[in-house]
Amino acid sequence: MRTQSVLLPVLLAAACSPGFTPFREVEKPRVIGATVSVEGDASKATPAPGETATLRLVVADAGPKTPRTYALVVCRPGTSQLDIVYCDDASRFVTTAFVPSAPDPGQPIPDPEVRFTVPDLATLGDAEELWVTGAVCNNGTVRDLVADPPRFGEPWDACEPDPSADPQPVGQVVTTRIKLHLDAESLNHSPTLTGLTLAGMPWTATAPDDAPTTGCAGQGYPEFTPTEGEGLLIGATSDDASRETFTPFGFDTPVREDLFLFLFRTAGEPDRTFGTIDDAASEAVMEWLPPPVDDVDPTGTLVRFWLQLQDERNASTFAPRAVCLVRP
Repeated sequence: MRTQSVLLPVLLAAACSPGFTPFREVEKPRVIGATVSVEGDASKATPAPGETATLRLVVADAGPKTPRTYALVVCRPGTSQLDIVYCDDASRFVTTAFVPSAPDPGQPIPDPEVRFTVPDLATLGDAEELWVTGAVCNNGTVRDLVADPPRFGEPWDACEPDPSADPQPVGQVVTTRIKLHLDAESLNHSPTLTGLTLAGMPWTATAPDDAPTTGCAGQGYPEFTPTEGEGLLIGATSDDASRETFTPFGFDTPVREDLFLFLFRTAGEPDRTFGTIDDAASEAVMEWLPPPVDDVDPTGTLVRFWLQLQDERNASTFAPRAVCLVRP
């Protein structure tokens, strides 16, 4: 495997320090990544000038899915301090999406998304990417990112204040870059997850959006009783075409992409930061260590997972999964 810097496609407006919750553990609603798909070719992650695409934020909930509102701005790159992604010039906006009302109770809760058309080459100039700034508010009303934008270096809550709300709204500001297809070298597709296994068995179980965090025993999920010091192996496979050829920065010749498996979850710990599919391994493998059995509810504890397969150019595919932990 080549030495490289592996980054999430979404840069979250939050800091972590020793003692904080592990980065990929989900304790409250949070954006964990983003995907891009082009109309006419859903696997294409780099839209070309004139093509229409959709950027979707992937939001994870620790329990039943939370109603959310959002605002997203897609813009052509401008000037920024320290190369920070930030859409603050309306003259450079490509499009915006402002959804200040959550779906009615009982209706599906979609992840935030914005549909956009890439400007032509004359408008893009020398830009090789588009920028996205977003605000997501869970269980509340998002602030209008266009009419009331954040200012660099100043505190800005993604949610409108609501002292009466219970639970309180959870807001998040996110930024990301959308790489563009301008030549053969910049073409990229999202990797394909062809199979997932848990403890050597095919893993297809997912949890409904409204599933509670307890009471999962006997409900059809894979069930496991935690044993101290013993983990469960998670495996992910992809197809050969997902490892596309490109020339990394600092290289003189093209190479095949490595793929990386990241594990977001509501409980337990993985044995490593990521698993890898490369020339030496056709399957990405990680071991997940469940929480202690004393932490398991007598009726079963539902653990939600979001598995992310990412290539070296930050195109990603996400797959939700679930297991039920039970006591002996």
